[in-house]
Amino acid sequence: MPRERGKETDYYGRICQKIELHLSTAVGADFRVAAADNTTFPTLKDQVANICSRLGVKSLSNQFPHIRTDICFGVLDRSNNVKFGIIEVKGPAKTVGLAEFSQLIGYLQVAQTIEVGLLLLIVDQPPPSILTADLSAVINTGRLAAKWTVLLGGDENRRLNYETGICSYEIDGSIDFVNTSGIDGFSSWIGLAEFFRG
Repeated sequence: MPRERGKETDYYGRICQKIELHLSTAVGADFRVAAADNTTFPTLKDQVANICSRLGVKSLSNQFPHIRTDICFGVLDRSNNVKFGIIEVKGPAKTVGLAEFSQLIGYLQVAQTIEVGLLLLIVDQPPPSILTADLSAVINTGRLAAKWTVLLGGDENRRLNYETGICSYEIDGSIDFVNTSGIDGFSSWIGLAEFFRG
């Protein structure tokens, strides 16, 4: 008998657990990882406050706007510095396209100091590709930047660097990355961990 498909938010808790597990393994024992979603912590500020509390550091929530990000995660290093990432979740569905990737970019640029973003598609079972034909074609031409720098007002002292990746979560299974290395995107847990290990 086929399982009943839930709505997107039904899977947030499980995705947070997977992020914590996979990323903790990839970054190693000197780091700690925590994730929070908007079903319990509605805004990015709330998510950051929860993550800081769980990691045992002073809250950094005042640095962030009241935007409703799906999931935020934080990685604490051995010097008690925290770096954050956000996840834009879609599905359950078969594909994600340029519009969904653009939404992730928008959230990153509003959050500003969060430099890492993942677009994650919930799938019942992994298809040959989770990308729409249009998004796949744009990635293949190299015209889509998964890693970029923004100078606010053209000011070198207000430089923001962003890195992104695309992945899928098979319901009750693993989170797997799409290979976006050709456009400098994260394509594995190890690649994502390297950013946080600095």
